[in-house]
Amino acid sequence: MLPISMELSESEVIEANCTVDNKLVIRMGDERFYRAFGDDIICGMDLLIYPDDREAFKELVYNGKQHEMVFVRCKLKEPAYRWLLVCKMAVVEKA
Repeated sequence: MLPISMELSESEVIEANCTVDNKLVIRMGDERFYRAFGDDIICGMDLLIYPDDREAFKELVYNGKQHEMVFVRCKLKEPAYRWLLVCKMAVVEKA
């Protein structure tokens, strides 16, 4: 499991945290995460990322160092994509 942290890059700041598995499926999130993305979210985190930004997101998750960050466009509850700063919070060692 890999914890990641996100915040909006606009004047409205939403900090949210979630944990994804090695297939990028969202396993858990904090209250702020579910408030921003919706209570019934059951897809992979990469499917919420704008298609042109998915490779940068995957590179961060799979190969990034702890506290490394990347800006990506992400779909929240609303239909439009919004810029998020995503931070990798831990490095998971491969078994």
